Amino acid sequence: MKKALLSIASVIMVGGCSEIPNDMSHIDVFSSDRYLSTAYEFNNLVDDAFKYPYSNIPFLMVTEGWSISGPKQPISQIIYSCLSSNEVELVTKIKPFMPEVTYIKTPENQVKNCIIKHSNDSINAAALNDLKAFNLFQKYADNPFLRKIVDAAKADGKISVKEYMDIVQIVIKLSKADEQVQLEKTIQEL
Repeated sequence: MKKALLSIASVIMVGGCSEIPNDMSHIDVFSSDRYLSTAYEFNNLVDDAFKYPYSNIPFLMVTEGWSISGPKQPISQIIYSCLSSNEVELVTKIKPFMPEVTYIKTPENQVKNCIIKHSNDSINAAALNDLKAFNLFQKYADNPFLRKIVDAAKADGKISVKEYMDIVQIVIKLSKADEQVQLEKTIQEL
């Protein structure tokens, strides 16, 4: 019996990879290395689902340095919802003498459906409080274009994760437009 177990273990080690499904109840996706190893893939799927590079929006500006994978980050909130609902499954491959690699096992179209579904969840209160205190949001709060978007977002009594991402995107675009105008003005004054 021992020889049989030993030979099976040898075959697994020599054979390469074995798949071990993760039990999400034991994984903190905000700090786990497993989340960090799959973050890039999730970001690409979020961007592809919405046809906009939301993963390039510097949400850290709003949260003033909160961890990149913290719960205030909207993309992290979507990912956490998809993983904790078991709609998206991660698989870890282990190779001898190599670091483990975690990847998304769920088909891409199902992951995108989950992303879209959970982007309609309410953004968490901490993220909204940070947005309200964000100096650029305060600066542009009365901008008619931004005001229209914010008023439409909160009309149903909640602000979804996707609406939050759109609001932050607009605030940053307004800031960049102001910077460009200021640059052109400075150049003319030279």
